[in-house]
Parts: sequence; structure tokens; C-alpha cells
Amino acid sequence: MKKNYIVFCVVFFAFLLGLGVWTAASEQSPFSDQENRQLKTSSGISGDVMSGEFQSDLEDMLSDQFPLRYLCVALQTRLKLAVGRQDVGGAYIAGDRLIQRITENEVSYEDIASHAARYARAGERAGVPVTAMPIPSAEITLSDLLPYGAETYDYERAAGAVAAGIKDATILPAAVIDYYRTDHHWTASGAYAAYAAFCASHGIEEIPYADFEVTEIARDFYGSLWSKAPGAPVEPDVIYAPDLPDGVTVTADGKAISFYDADAVKGKDKYRVFQGGNHGVTVIENPGADGTLLIVKDSFVNSLVPYLIRHYGRIVMIDERYAIVDIAQTAIGYEADEIAVIKEAASF
Repeated sequence: MKKNYIVFCVVFFAFLLGLGVWTAASEQSPFSDQENRQLKTSSGISGDVMSGEFQSDLEDMLSDQFPLRYLCVALQTRLKLAVGRQDVGGAYIAGDRLIQRITENEVSYEDIASHAARYARAGERAGVPVTAMPIPSAEITLSDLLPYGAETYDYERAAGAVAAGIKDATILPAAVIDYYRTDHHWTASGAYAAYAAFCASHGIEEIPYADFEVTEIARDFYGSLWSKAPGAPVEPDVIYAPDLPDGVTVTADGKAISFYDADAVKGKDKYRVFQGGNHGVTVIENPGADGTLLIVKDSFVNSLVPYLIRHYGRIVMIDERYAIVDIAQTAIGYEADEIAVIKEAASF
């Protein structure tokens, strides 16, 4: 018995040692495209043993750099579904699609109202009107597809908080917005529905969807929700986008860029094909139209502006997550005719 115990211990520790060596030898990139996050690597391990940081960092590194990690993560997703889990990693499994989970305790209606009031004050300082479009998330527009008992937030309350701060807020009709199966953003047709609502609220004659010559620009798209639940039994998306007017140019944070980033199609986050992703201040010029619209935005707007730019000589986009900007002064500097705040309602 003692001999068998010794053999077992030797084999077990040899296995652990071999696994550790295999993990160290096959260390991956510090960023996971599949999970869309930074991975812990050996270079990030602290040397402080007494505080426990070394042990914690080592555990995180072994977890993140585990050989065949993606296969194991995908298997974990399937096992969670097999035992009846409604959501995995913050994404609901809804038939043939994933839907982002945003719960009541993740939304601050007081903050939404405060931000809306701040945007209204910026408009007063700049002497221009302020409109707003609080975007309903997919769990609101596709609520009939959610698992029984799925938690959601109160979109009407969020939209009401926006409307209380900005009297000209445009509330999107939730039923017409479509979203990707593997990503939290709206599709080309979903963005067009938002464009049509914007035009209706501004007295602009909308251009028919077919006239935009919408074409495929990326396929095999596994988006942000797939990163939360890798391995979920959902087909990839195809990204479509409208053609642009002649002469359109784009400047992002002072640097000229392409409106559609061809290199983004080669990576996992193909939604970055729209202006190469998010930037602090983006300026889009259309020599074939007049007027300036300033948009305070999140990433939903990246696929909305291909429609809106048809009606404006200039669209200035501010993403406050990437730049600290005085909105009023920016509106004055670019001689904006209007400030439009277009952001997902839950994080408005």
C-alpha cells in the first residue's frame, strides 16, 4: 500500500509539473480575441509571496494560459446549457441567438437623468438645440425570445429619465430594431430603423433602405456576446453596410482614417470595420450636403452614421469614454446646428 501511494504521488506531481511546463512553453498572446480581454501572462506575475499576490497572479496565469483553454471554455458553455442555465457570462441563450443581459441593479436611473441634464446644459451654453435617442437593448426589443423569468431593466423608466432631462428626446419604437445574433449592436437594418426614427423626428425625408445599396462587408462575425459565451450553438453573423456619398472623408482624433476599415475584417471584432472602432473625436465630412450635426455617442452610432451623413455636410462625433471634451465648446468650434445624444439607454 505504501509503495502504491508513493507511485501515485510521484505520478501526480509529475503530471502537475508537466502541465506547468506545457503551460509556460505554450504561452499565448496577452490578448484573447475570442474572449475580447487581456490574459494574464508570466510577465505580469508579482514577486511578492508574503502578501499572496504571487500566488494569486500565478493562479490567474495558469487559468488564462491553460493549454487548449478555448476548447475547455467552449465545453464549459455547453455544459452550462445542458444543465439548464439561462445565461452564460452575461448573455442569454435565446434559441438561435445570444441576447445581452442587463439587469435592474446594473442601471442607475439617477445617473441617466443627471447625464441628460448635463447634455441639455451644454446645448444652452452653445446656443443650439439638444435632442436625444436612448437606444433600447436587444433584451427589450426581443423580449419575447428571452428565457422564462429572465431579468431585464426598465427601458421605459430609462427613456423617461432621458426625456425629463432633454425635452426633445426621441424615443425609439422598440419593435423595429434588429440586432446581431452574436453581438449586442444593431444590424444594418436595425441602424436604418433608428435612422428613419431620427429623420421622422427632425422633419427630414428619409432615403429608402434599398437606395443605400447595402452590401456585405464582413462575414463569419462572432461578436461581443460570443466572447461572453464562447461555444454557444449560434451561427455567425454577416455585416452589411450602406454605400457612401462621393467625397466623404473621416478624421479621428486628428488623424485621417478610412470610413470602412478593411483590416478589421481580418480580425475577430469585425464591428470595428465601421471607422476602425471608437475614437475620442471623429469628424466626418460630406461635400455634397450642408449643416453640422454633433453627436455624443457610443459604438451603436458607428453603424448609424453611414445613413445620417447623406443629410449633413459634417458630423462630429464625441465618445466621452475615449476623450475628455467640453461638448459646448466643441459645438461652438465646429458651428454645430444641433447636439444629438445617441447612446444605449441603460448606460446613457
